[in-house]
Amino acid sequence: MVARGLMGFFPALAASFIGIFVGDILVYLSGKWFGKSATQKAPLKWFVSETDIERSKEWFQAKGPAIIIMSRFIPGTRFPTYFSAGVIGASFIMFISYFGIASLIWTPVLVGASMILGQELIYYFSIYQEYALVVLAVVVVLALITLKIVIPLFTYRGRRLLYGKLQRLIRWEFWSPFVLYTPIVIYALFLWIKFKKITIVTAANPGIAEGGFIHESKSEILDGIKSRENIAKYCLLKQSNSESEKLETALIFIKENSLTFPIVIKPDKGERGTGVEIIKGKKELKIKISSSYEDVILQEFIEGKEYGIFYYRYPNQKEGDIFSVTKKEKIFIIGDGTHTLEQLILTDSRAVCMAEIHFEKHTHDLFKIPEEGEKVQLVELGTHSKGSLFLDGGNLITKNLKDSLNKISTSFEGFYFGRYDIIAPTEQDLINGENLKVLEVNGVTSESTNIYDPEHNFLFALKTLMKQWKIAFEIGALNYKNGTKIPPFGHMLRLIFRN
Repeated sequence: MVARGLMGFFPALAASFIGIFVGDILVYLSGKWFGKSATQKAPLKWFVSETDIERSKEWFQAKGPAIIIMSRFIPGTRFPTYFSAGVIGASFIMFISYFGIASLIWTPVLVGASMILGQELIYYFSIYQEYALVVLAVVVVLALITLKIVIPLFTYRGRRLLYGKLQRLIRWEFWSPFVLYTPIVIYALFLWIKFKKITIVTAANPGIAEGGFIHESKSEILDGIKSRENIAKYCLLKQSNSESEKLETALIFIKENSLTFPIVIKPDKGERGTGVEIIKGKKELKIKISSSYEDVILQEFIEGKEYGIFYYRYPNQKEGDIFSVTKKEKIFIIGDGTHTLEQLILTDSRAVCMAEIHFEKHTHDLFKIPEEGEKVQLVELGTHSKGSLFLDGGNLITKNLKDSLNKISTSFEGFYFGRYDIIAPTEQDLINGENLKVLEVNGVTSESTNIYDPEHNFLFALKTLMKQWKIAFEIGALNYKNGTKIPPFGHMLRLIFRN
């Protein structure tokens, strides 16, 4: 309007400033009035998550007013920052003072640039109408490139996050499971043709529902192992019970087994570490139980080293064999007394690959500075998708370890194929087959996790999984021949889509 002479520069400047100022205040007040509950409802949940709020809170406490000023000039940060300021109760006077200063700088630049370019924009508008869709597509692509690549390149944090994303593209261990399992599914179809019945693979474990193909109950599987001295203590908290009943069951379990916090809680039916948490106190346990909408397992927390041991046994053999052993390393960083936890994560060549996951896990500590020599463990769970490092432990397979696994496995009637997640106090205990504690057992669709060793390539992973599935079909075929019933294909499809 200024460019066309319909309005003076200063009235336009004042109008724009008032609009920006009032709009920013409303964003702040919406956070203050509606609080965290607003992030769980549309449309606010489309723009800001609870993680954004938590990170902004820590950011405000660490950096203060500078964040408010900076957010005005960084695309995509203003709404979550101002909304979060309201949620966490940042000083209103401090807030309007600093974003007022930012607006005084920003508005003249915005209005001035629009005025200078205005006539040119009017000229090109008529041309734009003819190519609107093409122009829109180009603008969207350029905007994405600018926001996702160009802007991050101007900060160390942005450059390191881009480096981490690049590493996830280059290193196959971070690829989507769909990339790995597409050729495996094709190979499974070949095995289907060879063995005539595709669901025959579920007969590999007659003692587990559908052989542990999908949605299997962890507690029911652990119940099936008769070698109880090798099982980590656990109890099932059923969703059908009331919150108070579940809490009472949990506390009785802890007391009767002389356990102390921390303690592990996880879904009874889950995979890839989803929903697994280490609970550090009674209050946290109560909160977790109240927010749970499925059956969960409460399990003792055991110190030691975690391993994934893939075991199989043909029905016509008395003893089975160990297919693979995976060493699960929970990565950590060392403080230097100078850099924040966030900076240390960004600097570490391994941690930066999963930086976003570590940031979310350590939201409250990102801007703290660990003391020099202080060891900060980034990962609590032995799950690759949550940041743990998996190494091939084939050199740890011994006769003693095989004997121990055979003892545990043969005590479980109807179990022939799957992966144990096991804790041992030391590596030597594992080699000796001593003091082993089973955390859980995964059935026919479990994977030989040694494939995720960074030293192994994608081809090795494919060959290993194909060999694994061939064994599963062979065991299933033998059990089927011996009378094990298998579910119809339609039943398996319903289970898959229900999951």
